Amino acid sequence: MTRTLHFAWVLGLLVAGLSGNLGASSSAVVNADHVVEALRESGLTAEAHEIEFPVSVPVATPDAPLRVQYWRKLDDNSIWIRLVCRQPKDCLPFFIMLHPGNPQAWPDLSHRLSSSRQVSPEAKSRAPVLVRAGRRAILLLENRGTRISTPVTCLENGSLGGKVRVRNTATKRIYLAQVVDRGVVRAWFE
Repeated sequence: MTRTLHFAWVLGLLVAGLSGNLGASSSAVVNADHVVEALRESGLTAEAHEIEFPVSVPVATPDAPLRVQYWRKLDDNSIWIRLVCRQPKDCLPFFIMLHPGNPQAWPDLSHRLSSSRQVSPEAKSRAPVLVRAGRRAILLLENRGTRISTPVTCLENGSLGGKVRVRNTATKRIYLAQVVDRGVVRAWFE
């Protein structure tokens, strides 16, 4: 069996397994109202039109309750938020982009809800590796209000805020990108 056929076979098994785990209503997806409610429960305010989904998020139960894990400011107008379903069987963890009308109203814009301790300068030098060479990641390409997400392969290890080289899996083009989260990098295009 060729490597490509083997990969397609394994991918098919994974997709079939995921579809089976998400139940019969695999057409249900998380919507902006679900995210607004999760943000409200975390003490944050947002409106549905301010939320951008990089990809659609399938859920087993249409009204599965969500929980905000953390958020991070990407630029002056964008906040990257990681959410999970309260019941892990309902959905996989996912990210959304929030473009709040008033970003200054948000408290600390690099906040991890599971931990409130401060990070010392020594700990920053030992920052965890969020992307690894040879592993897949999502590249957010941005330019003046346009945002494209595409799969890439990392060519180097990288920690939060670090620069790494990544290769677009479709075009084979190499980008220098900034690490913004686990498995997520960002670059700008002309």
